[in-house]
Amino acid sequence: MVKPPAFQFYPADFLSDENVVLMNNTEVGCYIKLLCYCWKQGSIPDDINKIAKLCGETEESMAQLWIAIRCCFKNSEVGGRLMHQRLEKERKKQIEFREERAESGRKGAEIRWKNKKNGSAIAKPIAKPIAKNGSSSSSSSNTYSVDFEKFWSEYPNKVEKKKAFKNWQALKKKNQFPSLDLILSSIKKQKLWRENSNGEFRPEWKHPTTWLNSGCWDDEVNFKPQIRYEQVG
Repeated sequence: MVKPPAFQFYPADFLSDENVVLMNNTEVGCYIKLLCYCWKQGSIPDDINKIAKLCGETEESMAQLWIAIRCCFKNSEVGGRLMHQRLEKERKKQIEFREERAESGRKGAEIRWKNKKNGSAIAKPIAKPIAKNGSSSSSSSNTYSVDFEKFWSEYPNKVEKKKAFKNWQALKKKNQFPSLDLILSSIKKQKLWRENSNGEFRPEWKHPTTWLNSGCWDDEVNFKPQIRYEQVG
């Protein structure tokens, strides 16, 4: 864990501390410098020579200054080191605060992800593009080709147009499709055949899908035009 770079300094508490009040300015200066080292390292050495070097004093002068400062530090659990109780309390508070913030962040993230999974979309889907004929692209399967529409307009039995169009397209893909002119011509001939039946039985028009699948454009129709005799004189 990264050590906190700074600690809270409470001027009122510092100035009202009896130990600090009894210090002269030089002792206060050395004390503050040692506090900084203690915060950074976690402790300071319990060695007057090393303490003197940290404070920039001679060993002799530091020995005199140390008399007023030593009571502010306690023996550390690590041998040969000294720690500061108030600093350690501040360090612990900072660690607990960071852990509390991190836990709150984790819980907040869990709630946000849960809401995101169970929630609705934040935006409406983009509308599907409109085809050139004015219908939406989703209805392209219901858009019939021009040649099929010509067939449909001629064919008498107009049932299940969508199914008939699928068969129309399938025939084209299989290269089993004759010319449109042939289909239209065959329908017209078959219409005339029925219209000029002279009372003979003629079957009903087939389902358009059946007519296409059976290749009924090749059906032969033989009929004699009905002759009407007009009375002369």
